[in-house]
Amino acid sequence: GAPLFTYRTTPGKRIGLNILLLLGVRHRVCLVIVMKRILVVEDEEPIQELIKEYLSPLKVEIYQAMSGEEGVTLYRELLDKGRRPDVVVMDLKLPGIDGVETTRRIIKLDSKANVYGFTAYFGTEWSKELKDAGAKGVIARPVGFEGFRDIVRRILDGEKV
Repeated sequence: GAPLFTYRTTPGKRIGLNILLLLGVRHRVCLVIVMKRILVVEDEEPIQELIKEYLSPLKVEIYQAMSGEEGVTLYRELLDKGRRPDVVVMDLKLPGIDGVETTRRIIKLDSKANVYGFTAYFGTEWSKELKDAGAKGVIARPVGFEGFRDIVRRILDGEKV
């Protein structure tokens, strides 16, 4: 028969949708689209806004924290609601606890947390400490925001970066 759901896009363009179909009594179909979630822990508001602007084409839910403490609290709240972030974007230099300690605390809450640094301190001992704390990787700020978006897209698609 005819498809129940179609989505048209330009040839060669990839789309990513997680779709859960629930079949109810009397064969009614409910379509639930599950968006990916990203938690951004960054204390500089202009950088937060740029990250949000560049990631918005990925059609993701973006949660923002302006400090390490706020990032840990927000991660815990999302986890408690069954809304684990798919990716955490972590700055290193934060007021209060830094990105390394924030990462340690998030990993302690959830060993499956998918934390990536996004920092100008790429390649330093500090960024190595971030990986030692449990971050999967560190993205250098010099890649620019378009490069950053492409890397995040690959991470969300399950690629190793």
